Amino acid sequence: MGFRYVVWHKTLYPGSPGQDTAAAFVHEVFGEQPPLVDDDLVTVYALPRVSELPDLTPTVILGDQWYAAEEKHRWAASPATIVIWSPRRQPALLEIVPATFHDPSRKQGTGDTGLLHVQAGPSFSDTLSLLAGRPAVVPLLLPQGNLTLTLTLEAGNFRPSQYGGTDDRLLSFAIRSLDLRLADGMALPDDIHINGQPQPEAGEHLFALFGNGWYKFEGTPVGRWARSPAQILLYSPQTQTVRLKARPTFLYSPEAPGGLGPQGLLHIRVNDEEGFSLRIGSQRTFQADLPLQAGWNEITLELEAGNFQPQIVQPGNPDSRWLSFALEGIDVVQK
Repeated sequence: MGFRYVVWHKTLYPGSPGQDTAAAFVHEVFGEQPPLVDDDLVTVYALPRVSELPDLTPTVILGDQWYAAEEKHRWAASPATIVIWSPRRQPALLEIVPATFHDPSRKQGTGDTGLLHVQAGPSFSDTLSLLAGRPAVVPLLLPQGNLTLTLTLEAGNFRPSQYGGTDDRLLSFAIRSLDLRLADGMALPDDIHINGQPQPEAGEHLFALFGNGWYKFEGTPVGRWARSPAQILLYSPQTQTVRLKARPTFLYSPEAPGGLGPQGLLHIRVNDEEGFSLRIGSQRTFQADLPLQAGWNEITLELEAGNFQPQIVQPGNPDSRWLSFALEGIDVVQK
């Protein structure tokens, strides 16, 4: 990146095949574009600046510690890197679908859960609690140019040969897919409103979406289930305080019949700041003031009661999901 000119030296290696190749390249790339300089010695063309190329899209490149792709996944050793190039500063989400993780407590050395530490540049870090096959998202504020992400599994690395296998590679985690989703034009959830109104498309204004820990919207009377902890991602173009309003429909309560009770204690945390707790009730709207920084904000909601599986506490219910609370809708109100 950063190249400004292409210079064709016409007299260098005269009569060589390289001159024919250079001539064909210049004709193919620049076509009818007039050169800055054209004489007997050189032809010089100017390259447009990145800011002059609005149609360029970001590029994702796998960096260090990745292995060749296999049929259903790709292994990496920790720490592994990903490099994202963007033509301009813009918010984005990186969706990771994991396949498996090193788990030293398992007989074969692999399991279905893992803690993945993500470092994005010098100023952003996050820890993802991952489940195999379940997408997880990392909010990113892409700079113009390159951003390097470092992925490190808390459990570290292993060699399958140490657990009775024949593979002697150093492995840590495997992924099924990576998907970089740009905020511009991103579809936003219907069950999150801004100032009481449906959200427009994402852009350089306040918008919100569901992060990790949420299931699909189910409509009335459930709304949307979450497992604790669950994240709401808020993008704000400037520092501001907003009020979060939400109405729980169901709350896990270990002591209640069927695991669902009338109230619970909800812990709320904004980014890495110290959190606070609210006593919330089923079918009663609660509200909380949230200080936002410019850029992405991670709002973490965690019910103190934790999670449950309906098939275990509700006879005849086949639902095997881990659930904690359900919200009918969310409204983010600017103050």
